Amino acid sequence: MIANVNQPEGLREQLTDDWLIERHGRFRAWCKREAKGLQLLARIAGDPERLLAGGEFLNASRQDPRTDKFRVHLNDDSYFCKRYNRRGLIYALKNTCRKSRAHKSLLAAQRFKKAGVPTPEPLLCLEERHYGLLGRAYLFFPYVSGGSANFLELWPLLNETQRRDCLVALGEVIGRMHRHGLLHGDLNWRNIMATTKQDHFRFWLVDLDGSRLLRVLDLSRAQRDLAHFQRDMNRNGVVSALQQEFMTVWKEVVTAE
Repeated sequence: MIANVNQPEGLREQLTDDWLIERHGRFRAWCKREAKGLQLLARIAGDPERLLAGGEFLNASRQDPRTDKFRVHLNDDSYFCKRYNRRGLIYALKNTCRKSRAHKSLLAAQRFKKAGVPTPEPLLCLEERHYGLLGRAYLFFPYVSGGSANFLELWPLLNETQRRDCLVALGEVIGRMHRHGLLHGDLNWRNIMATTKQDHFRFWLVDLDGSRLLRVLDLSRAQRDLAHFQRDMNRNGVVSALQQEFMTVWKEVVTAE
């Protein structure tokens, strides 16, 4: 068993004082206390659909009908919005006393940040309730434009040296996540975003809806969390030597004293 001796203090705590928590009609809002977050809250707190109606719908393939993704604009800034849709009366009843997936993702992002695992930090979370029944929920992030792609899109564009460097870097990132008792829940390559600048790659883990925090983690739990990542390595022709190098780096980070 691997005890989380390096777990940052307060990893299980809720949001810190730099977050504003308010109610606006049927919505509860968690807003980052900074200019862009506060501007978003002032603009959409009572009716986020007004802003989305003028935005760009991003998930035309409808891979997951439970969520919709948008690019929206406010003043001179662009934002990415993930909307968690209504899923029927039974789902609403079951989640009367539970956090929405958006709220869970917001808290997960704070845990990842405290653990030093790169992930985009939301600016605003909205949760809709009708007499306690869960409705839609929303997460808003700064929109990253230019030079970004998910790892599945990036992989075919890389040469052999770049591929090795990226897998080593991801072994370190994912290993750090597991070292701190964090499980992602869906480490497929679409959930790994990369930004590039002068042949330097920076990675971000996204879609934290299924993530979990454990106090004690054994290697078998962490290895199961790697299943989708390893599946995508096989599907995209990663040679066994590179796969082994990724696993070696990952295990060294996970088991570091």
